[in-house]
Amino acid sequence: MRPEKESMLAQLRERVSDSEFVILVDHTGLNVENSANLRDKLRATGSEMHIVRNRLFGRIADDLGWDDMKSSLEGPTATVTGEDDVAAVKVLTEFITQQKRPVIKCGVSGDEYLSASAITDMASLPSRDILLAMLARTVAAPITGLMGVMNQKILTLLYALNAIKEKKDQA
Repeated sequence: MRPEKESMLAQLRERVSDSEFVILVDHTGLNVENSANLRDKLRATGSEMHIVRNRLFGRIADDLGWDDMKSSLEGPTATVTGEDDVAAVKVLTEFITQQKRPVIKCGVSGDEYLSASAITDMASLPSRDILLAMLARTVAAPITGLMGVMNQKILTLLYALNAIKEKKDQA
């Protein structure tokens, strides 16, 4: 392989290995202005979109054992990589509803293969921050309930002692 191809392969491998997810999209019909606009929106979520050669990505897919993704390596392909897959998918699906392009092929999140329909379903999920807040509330709910019960018991004791005090003051 020529040195420039080796360099491209190394850059792509590094980008994929540093990312939490990889989504493959078909960017056919996406003009330069729309492509730049989509890249800007993805960059705001901490994601990037890069056009890749199918053969080069096929080598990386072989190395990582992503055999399911190799069947999607036909036609013009771009990768979307980053840290927050839900935020990137939300941007992608919003852009697709407006522009009708690009077309989502498939993806990988962690070690799990995602079909195009699974990726578009991710757009209905709340953002990562909201999911973490929901988890924190769920974990804190029993503790909050226990604190309320304990507080009520203490208040009941306080009311009883206060009633005894008032009774003694009257006598």
